[in-house]
Amino acid sequence: MWNSSRCSTGNPVLQRTVGEQPLMKNLFTRFIRDDEGQDIIEYGLLAAFISVVAYLTLQAIGQDVETMYSDVKSASGAAAQGAGS
Repeated sequence: MWNSSRCSTGNPVLQRTVGEQPLMKNLFTRFIRDDEGQDIIEYGLLAAFISVVAYLTLQAIGQDVETMYSDVKSASGAAAQGAGS
């Protein structure tokens, strides 16, 4: 439905209305109140945060883990050679 009103200069303006409210005001109000999709965005942000923290943690302890595996490899190699003799 179209509604005729006057703007601040006194000129007539046609506005599309739903009931008695202008259409754009109605759409904007529905957009502000609508919270669908908000949960998926929050889960996405949480997953991104966890991924960044895990990456940074692995970067920080990566060298220590590599050293530990090298020590275990050397010890198991030495034990295997000692057992074979």
